[in-house]
Amino acid sequence: MTRTPWPIAVFAHNEADLIGACLDTLLTEPVGEHQLAIYVLVNGCTDGTWAEVERYARHHPQIHPVHLELGDKNNAWNVFVHEICPEDAEIVFFMDGDMQVVRGSLAALKARMDEAPAAQAFAALPYTGRTLDAFRDTIINTHAIAGNLYALRGDLVRRFRETSFRIPRHMFGDDGLLRTLILRDMDPTGPENFDRITYADKAGFFFEPYSIWKPSCWKRYRNRMRRYANRRLHNRMLYPHLLRDGLRALPADILDLAETELPKLKLEWNGVLTIFDAAALRRLKQRIERRKAQRASASRAAQA
Repeated sequence: MTRTPWPIAVFAHNEADLIGACLDTLLTEPVGEHQLAIYVLVNGCTDGTWAEVERYARHHPQIHPVHLELGDKNNAWNVFVHEICPEDAEIVFFMDGDMQVVRGSLAALKARMDEAPAAQAFAALPYTGRTLDAFRDTIINTHAIAGNLYALRGDLVRRFRETSFRIPRHMFGDDGLLRTLILRDMDPTGPENFDRITYADKAGFFFEPYSIWKPSCWKRYRNRMRRYANRRLHNRMLYPHLLRDGLRALPADILDLAETELPKLKLEWNGVLTIFDAAALRRLKQRIERRKAQRASASRAAQA
């Protein structure tokens, strides 16, 4: 009987310099009697990521490039879960294209799944980073998953399909949303069951450490701080509705919610991070203004 390969979704947005190292670790990952099907979701890239992934795919048939016009990880996640992921997969892996896998991690996540029948999601741990210990503690003690690398039970992925659950486009904090829904058994208004998410202590991810001497690292660090600020802002808009009204509170696009919630948000003091929070709030306001202007222009054109 032929086994279904283990599917892994790799999300890549402008990762031309890093995607090769990511794929190298996956191609040498020991998965025993299983095979690995690597789906690289190249979304909205303006650099050479697509060409690099295609180059790998020519020599490695287990790599499946997927080209998406929209540069949005959540949209790519939705496409993978609802349109690409094999329906009979026992376990499904997810990782970011700027990460690398600690050798043996995928098998360790699968072994943890076999050990914990009540669990639906399985987190890998960070192996590098300036805040390594705090990051690890958060995953272990709060039953979190990091979008860098994690696995879901195939039954849960099928449930996402059956319930038509999708992560809102343009939202930062996809892993936090998944944690909320998994711990609460897909009912955000219900109680948390911490048995539903666990971690594998031998599964991990790592990345190229930041260096103050590398200008490319300055940009990566800035973008990381921007993502964190956007996540804080989006969480403030979404979670009061989500925890009160359940899944029906999820918008298709976080910008739909922002149009009504943004006027209510005030900048809060957050230490040195306040500067990033202020910039995130300003950028979101500008984006909503452009969105409204585009709709008004389209409406005038339709009436002409």
